[in-house]
Amino acid sequence: MIFLAATLSILMASMGPVNANGLSYVAFVIDDTGYSMQPHMTAVKAWVQSCVSNPSCGGSPTGGWVLNTFNDPGVGTPYGPANTASLITELSTLVPHQGADCPELAMSGIISAMSVIPKGNSQCKLFMFTDASPKDTHLYADAQAAIMDKECVFIPILTDCCGGCPNPADSINLLGRRRRAISYLPRRNPLLDSIHDFRTSKAAVTSLGKNSKLFYDMAFKSGGSIYLLNRGISATEILKTLKTRVKSIGVCPTRIDGAGIKNNRSCRYAGHCWDESIGRCFQKRKPKPTPTPKTIFSWGSFGKGNIKWW
Repeated sequence: MIFLAATLSILMASMGPVNANGLSYVAFVIDDTGYSMQPHMTAVKAWVQSCVSNPSCGGSPTGGWVLNTFNDPGVGTPYGPANTASLITELSTLVPHQGADCPELAMSGIISAMSVIPKGNSQCKLFMFTDASPKDTHLYADAQAAIMDKECVFIPILTDCCGGCPNPADSINLLGRRRRAISYLPRRNPLLDSIHDFRTSKAAVTSLGKNSKLFYDMAFKSGGSIYLLNRGISATEILKTLKTRVKSIGVCPTRIDGAGIKNNRSCRYAGHCWDESIGRCFQKRKPKPTPTPKTIFSWGSFGKGNIKWW
């Protein structure tokens, strides 16, 4: 099983179109195991529907939406890239599969979704919804490589993590970068108000839950944010979180940094595009290249210099 999964990951990571012609993509990778994930499916569908005509959600991806499910022992076939209407229809067909065990094949689901997103895109975001930690941890490097190869931003939205999500601020121990712990958290969105109480004993986090640190690492390396929800949260509460906290389901026109601007108001005042989901400012269009000066008169061999114009 491990050999087959590893072989599949290598093949899928190398598949897909190469030239995206500057198009943008948004992917959803959703854990469909157990009825605890039903509220997440309902909330994601409502989120997409509410953002169709809402400019504050960000622009719709010009290349299309991608949807992929995962569980254990299977991984769904990637759907898309598709338009918004098709995505909503496909989301309506999702049903939770039996089983409430942990963990799940999250890394395989990520690799599968990445296989249909081309390189050279203008923007790419991947939202992952799960209440489990990854079972296929041996595919972590492949999943990370696929995300970085397609230049996507990874945004995990996690619930419980198989018995308690680790504190992202403590998870730097995995990489030896404790001083940069805050980088794992959204800049203006430190952990959600409804999050687990991380002041409780660390023993509350199971050994399986600790594998979720890999999700934190992937978000950090790709420039994403981490969102943690309480166990048993309703579809209405999840939707409220998506609308008010994550907010930007869509993408900005470019991935060019907005001159180092760090807040929404300054970004919009400068005429740039603010992505609330990752707390970053991007330019709306590529800057015009500086024209090459042309010589219209020369002193020739006298060496007096040139007259140039733009």
